[in-house]
Amino acid sequence: MMYRLFTLLVMLFLSRGMWAQDRHQAFIKRVTDTIAHVGVVKCEAVSRIGYTPRQYIRFDSLRRYCSSTELQALLEHKSPAVRGYAFWALSERPEVDLYLLMLRHRRDTDKFDRQCGCFTSTYTVVGFILLKYRGSRQFAQDTLSAARKTTYQRMAYVWSRQQDRYLDRGRNMSWAQKRRLIEKNRQLDARNDF
Repeated sequence: MMYRLFTLLVMLFLSRGMWAQDRHQAFIKRVTDTIAHVGVVKCEAVSRIGYTPRQYIRFDSLRRYCSSTELQALLEHKSPAVRGYAFWALSERPEVDLYLLMLRHRRDTDKFDRQCGCFTSTYTVVGFILLKYRGSRQFAQDTLSAARKTTYQRMAYVWSRQQDRYLDRGRNMSWAQKRRLIEKNRQLDARNDF
């Protein structure tokens, strides 16, 4: 009789732990699907009045509730906005080696839009990773190593050349291309969630 009661209690506690883990995974999936649907990386303050958008609140919940291994798994997500937010969250954690993550994703050229303040700009994932890596605490330590410093400088140079080509294409656009870009921005605004 005691054995059955003990077994029942153990199974009850194990099932509650598994249920909580399933809820956590469902929460991560729901938040990342919503971030991927909006598809824009937004900073803490957006627009002239500086309100905090829902997209940033979703990112903040991921940053707080996901472990480092879950965030590294999100670096393989299909959406470039989710990958950008995942690296942003990892850049604030001292236990993660950002240099190795940066090397692993150096060929990730998917693009996403980023809104900070009044400005909207288009970034590639590797460009955003370089931006967040340079702003991290680990960057100062990594630049003491000559090999890591030259690798970062090479990657930053290649990315800046790609950005220059992208900007040159924007200057030489035809009117039809400009209209398509304006239409794309209108569609992004239609998906905007305040």
